[in-house]
Amino acid sequence: MTNVDIHRDDLADLVGKSLSIEEFVDRITFMGAGPEGVQGDVMTFDVFPNRPDLYSVEGIARGLRGFLGLEVGLPVYRVEPSGIEFLVDRSVADVRPYAVGGIVRGLDLEDALLRSLVDLQEKLHLTVGRRRKKVAIGIHDMDKSRRRTPTRPCSRPTSASRRSAWHRRWISWRS
Repeated sequence: MTNVDIHRDDLADLVGKSLSIEEFVDRITFMGAGPEGVQGDVMTFDVFPNRPDLYSVEGIARGLRGFLGLEVGLPVYRVEPSGIEFLVDRSVADVRPYAVGGIVRGLDLEDALLRSLVDLQEKLHLTVGRRRKKVAIGIHDMDKSRRRTPTRPCSRPTSASRRSAWHRRWISWRS
């Protein structure tokens, strides 16, 4: 399970409704996250693996808005071609049979939101991604002094014999 720490004030701002910590804990528990405790104004939840949408304060806020009837239905986003070509080298086809990319423009990423995105990426990498080598969320609009793209070493074995054993296990898992 994955622990998520949530500041009450941040959650209230994102939900658009101010509830007590006890009320937030109660509602979030009904959404599929086990309460781990409260320390000051920080609530900690154990999020079950089937709810990766709750791995961040933004995801919990979105779920709560629906749960409380404040915002129901799927969000609608304007999508248009970017004009940018997304190329994946053929040599990775066996390891990465699918690749997805997207460009989001016009966002002002404050430090708190950027930290939340990086934290979400790490949680997805450790849980859903099962610690496989990941593709980082790239922040390309920011000036270079504020750009942060975390990397983590690949967990693959390095020697050829260990690599082939690892590859056989990976292929059998995929099947």
